[in-house]
Amino acid sequence: MNDDFLIDISNDIFKRVDSTHPIDWRLNDAESPTKLALISKEKPSDFTETNGIHISVISQTNGLFAVVFVLKDSLCAEIFKAFCNDVIESSRSIDPEDAVNFAFERYVMWMYLFKPRSSNRFSEKEIRGLLGELYVMREGFIPKFGPSSALKSWMFHLGGKQDFIEHDQWYEVKTLLEGNDTIHISSLEQLARNDKGELIIIRLRKTSPESKEGMTLISLYSDIMGLLPSFDLKKRFSQIMLDSGFIVGDDYYNDFRFEVVNIRGYDVREGFPKLTPGNIPYPGIVKADYEISIDSIKQFEVKSWI
Repeated sequence: MNDDFLIDISNDIFKRVDSTHPIDWRLNDAESPTKLALISKEKPSDFTETNGIHISVISQTNGLFAVVFVLKDSLCAEIFKAFCNDVIESSRSIDPEDAVNFAFERYVMWMYLFKPRSSNRFSEKEIRGLLGELYVMREGFIPKFGPSSALKSWMFHLGGKQDFIEHDQWYEVKTLLEGNDTIHISSLEQLARNDKGELIIIRLRKTSPESKEGMTLISLYSDIMGLLPSFDLKKRFSQIMLDSGFIVGDDYYNDFRFEVVNIRGYDVREGFPKLTPGNIPYPGIVKADYEISIDSIKQFEVKSWI
């Protein structure tokens, strides 16, 4: 077939894997293929590379584009072979118009195998905190504000003092284990804003990794990826998570499964018990963290947490 595909990439000849496949996948003609190409009508955004795979997006003379996955590290040869087989076989029922998005999502699931496993995995406390923020995004922000606005409002990767800032209102999410009756405020600035704000408290119960109930960081990540309608939003979300050190395929995170016991919202208005740079009685104190009793803020509870 002569379709103007760039036949030669480093002298490799590419052949379509299956003429009956709805998506045009091509492997370089070798006993052990080292390159996989996806032919697409749409030009995708850049994929995130790993130490084991290089990815190129190549324009063709017929107006199509080739997304080429190239094995860089021979030690990953068997993994690359498995990845190629997985993405080809699992896409047989996919609409060709969705091929690039599907390939991206599938690739993200394999990325951790093509890069060194992080030695700085999240602690259980950090897992609970991030899980709470993702739960709020899935259950509240995406349905109410839409996927794009919800993702933009998330301050996680920007180091903001509050977790979400959406439509001129800020939200701080605190995630506790069942039975805890105080929340930890990590700085004088965390609740210091004078504009409208809400404190969201999520109580969790830890359950067995084998349980079908509850959620993990990996399951929440997958749920949110499924709610993001565009390639660019999926890429932005996965990049934020990857930059934080989270690797979606790392089984370590499956050991931390939690059920939501309850979730409550509290209006941080005048009279809410908090320490801020403006109400510290001693001006020499410039840094502090403190605990707030949940019982003491019952009068500030709102009917709906978002």
